[in-house]
Amino acid sequence: MNFCDLKKGVRQTFRVCGSGCSEGVPTRRIGVKAFAGALLLAAFAFLVWSPWLDDQELHDRVLRERADKDGTMGWVIMPDGSMEYILICDYKVYWVPFGRWVVSCEGGYFVTAWGAIVP
Repeated sequence: MNFCDLKKGVRQTFRVCGSGCSEGVPTRRIGVKAFAGALLLAAFAFLVWSPWLDDQELHDRVLRERADKDGTMGWVIMPDGSMEYILICDYKVYWVPFGRWVVSCEGGYFVTAWGAIVP
């Protein structure tokens, strides 16, 4: 029994070298579906990472849009009796899949990969 007898009726997975059947070299071909799957996986991983979201820009944006609403900034009576509108506690930005998590002592916000602020 030789190599030619073994591969009869079986899907060919070997490329035959020369005219004889005795030398088989395994070949693997990346199909269109496998390539598309790898490309889709790479795009998904890129969305999970979201490198275009700048932490400092997100900090400043959430501070502008939400600080007066959530109590992060407020009026404080100083020891001399004057009132000042100051930052009570600052925001911190953390990486999470598909965006960033921006938190302060008063609460947190999820910023999506496309930039929407979700309370």
